[in-house]
Amino acid sequence: MGMHEVTCAEFKSVMGTTFDARCKNEDSDMLPVTMVTYYDVMLYANERSKREGYDTVYTYTSTTFDAVGNCIAMEDS
Repeated sequence: MGMHEVTCAEFKSVMGTTFDARCKNEDSDMLPVTMVTYYDVMLYANERSKREGYDTVYTYTSTTFDAVGNCIAMEDS
């Protein structure tokens, strides 16, 4: 668990993008990321865990994304 809210810069560095229009502004790196789904957070947590050498917590077999790119569903086996 992090010490503070996940910032736009942290989310972008792990996930490659963000869906929050505020995060596209020039001075937005330190703002907390918003406009993410519960499933986006699960994907972020798993990816961050892998990068930091930890086991992932969330398991799934497939994902569904909306037109914007947010994960809106996960299927478990």
